[in-house]
Amino acid sequence: MNLPDTENAHYHYAFKKGYRMAMDGKPMSHMPSSIRRDPALREYFQMGWNQLQEELANGEQDDARPPWRSRFAWFFMMLLAGIGTASLMVAQINEKKEAQQAKIDAPEPSPKTTRPGEKPATPSKAPTRGQPQENTLASSDLGLIDSTKQTVPKTEESPATAPEALENKPEKAAPTGDGLSLLSPQARQDLAQTRQEVLYNQSEKHVTLAPVQASDIRVEQAVLAENVSNLTPVQPLDGLVPKYVRKVFFFTRIDQAAGRTIYHRWVYRDKVLATVPLKITSPRFRTWSSKRLSSAWPGQWHIEVLDDENNVIYRYSFNYIK
Repeated sequence: MNLPDTENAHYHYAFKKGYRMAMDGKPMSHMPSSIRRDPALREYFQMGWNQLQEELANGEQDDARPPWRSRFAWFFMMLLAGIGTASLMVAQINEKKEAQQAKIDAPEPSPKTTRPGEKPATPSKAPTRGQPQENTLASSDLGLIDSTKQTVPKTEESPATAPEALENKPEKAAPTGDGLSLLSPQARQDLAQTRQEVLYNQSEKHVTLAPVQASDIRVEQAVLAENVSNLTPVQPLDGLVPKYVRKVFFFTRIDQAAGRTIYHRWVYRDKVLATVPLKITSPRFRTWSSKRLSSAWPGQWHIEVLDDENNVIYRYSFNYIK
């Protein structure tokens, strides 16, 4: 409201009255009679009424105008936000590429020598002379190796000791304290074979091939085969073992040794890798032992039959082809 430039209170009253009546939406015909009778008051009343009408008209025009400025401002802000987001995404993509390239360029770590199922290396006693410290084995490992090297003798009187039972027995007897119970049967066999290789590398037990001595114990039959079934050797090998064969059986038929114990001793390059005791319970007795082979053991092998006094009474030789 813009009051007229006058100091007359009556004129101000007439102006405000017209302004308020116009604000209430009343027409000029509702002008008070006291103002209507005075021409000067009536003029100020009309000035107030007209002023509000002009203000209302100007406000409608302003509302009818499109808010292009605010729209432009919003558009500009959205454009800036889009540019910022795009730049952030590009920076993140570049960081990922740099990190990936750094991984590719980084040198590969040296492979760990710990085999599956083995515990991390821990401080142990000082190694023996000529024996590297990192190849020392725990007592539980040696127990596993012994259990896999030795084979339970087979007898004619005991049908429960079939080759399948012989094959599974080392797996059932394997110690579980070092986590081997979590491995599959094939993984246990591979681990045992690896430990046999380590034991072979550490072994210092050398033997000299002694001459075969005459004995009252007679070895009537000796066959090297890929398996034994129903007390009979299966797929004889005739002294040559192909490289794909990883386990062999030495089958023997023993006479005149009832109640005594003989031994199958497996020798490779003058080193004893296994000695298997076999109890003889009848005058004519068939029994056998087995040995797992490794590609690290090519060449000449000897299997000796020893009596209960450790005399060599028979020797069988074969070649493991690499």
